[in-house]
Amino acid sequence: MGHCMGKPTPDRCELDFSKKFHTWEFVYGEEDPESQFIRLHVPRYETADSYECPKLPVIVLLHGGFWRKKYNIREGNTTLERLVPAFIEKGLTSQLPLCVVEVEYRRVGERGVIPDEQEEDLTEGGWPQTNADIVNAFKHLYSLAASGEPLDLERVVFVGHSAGGHLALWASEHLSRLKEENRLVYAQASGGKIRCRCGAPILCVALAPVCDILQGYIELLGDDGAACRNFMKMDPDSDRAKARYRLASPSTFLPNKVPQVIVVGEKDADVPVSHCDVYIQRAQSAGGELEVARLNNAHHFDLTNPEKESFKIIWGKVSNAIRQSAAGPSKPPPPPPLPRTV
Repeated sequence: MGHCMGKPTPDRCELDFSKKFHTWEFVYGEEDPESQFIRLHVPRYETADSYECPKLPVIVLLHGGFWRKKYNIREGNTTLERLVPAFIEKGLTSQLPLCVVEVEYRRVGERGVIPDEQEEDLTEGGWPQTNADIVNAFKHLYSLAASGEPLDLERVVFVGHSAGGHLALWASEHLSRLKEENRLVYAQASGGKIRCRCGAPILCVALAPVCDILQGYIELLGDDGAACRNFMKMDPDSDRAKARYRLASPSTFLPNKVPQVIVVGEKDADVPVSHCDVYIQRAQSAGGELEVARLNNAHHFDLTNPEKESFKIIWGKVSNAIRQSAAGPSKPPPPPPLPRTV
């Protein structure tokens, strides 16, 4: 995975020295480490060691691809990789330096081992493993912060696209509803394990999200029309199956507790705006805090293009939430110095 830098550990290695930011990978799951990992991107400092950075707000990126194995971070085909340098550079020029975390997760067609569930095969991605991976990846950030990574976990924003938008909406609301005993995280620090209280994001930005799995099943979302069925690994042909579809859908959490921004493209043919509108209407009727940005000429992947109008909207919502967060400092820390020549 490259050369270890700073305070090296077996899972903390620099991936690319040529960029304006450090990139490290960390494994957060034991069932399938090839899929259960995160990439942490930190603005590059003169010291080449993130341990001397101030604590920075965090954007968690969740890629789409209808939860399928062939779309993944390592092959760089998720379209969200363009947002990583865009967010970091925009943060620096806006006097709001931040970290970006990309989450990889088990996807449909992959193997893993989930105990304590004997009724069905839980050896692949999909519901509920994929959703659990997002929650566990977020909890793992507390271990990284405890070990010295510059993460301000009181100022976290989820940003997800398509199926990643579904995961962002679902996970942010799940985290906001955790019982107190389930918020306890034992983070591994240099002096041993410490107890941390897991929080929730301050904002969720969903770009063309799959909002309702049952509705997506009916609408035949996906290239083959079976994306939602493959994710659930069953048809909704019984009351039990329909109940599981509801549990896997963000719409089950309305009214939402975490503020949401839904960004849709009127020319989106992959996740039609009509799909999102059903959720938007339900959320607004339920009384949750939700904003909607409609882009008249935007297609599905225009929403992840930092050169398009959508990025200005996304950055505006993200930066405003971070600045207005009660946990944030009254003045943001100064941006890091220009990167060294390496």
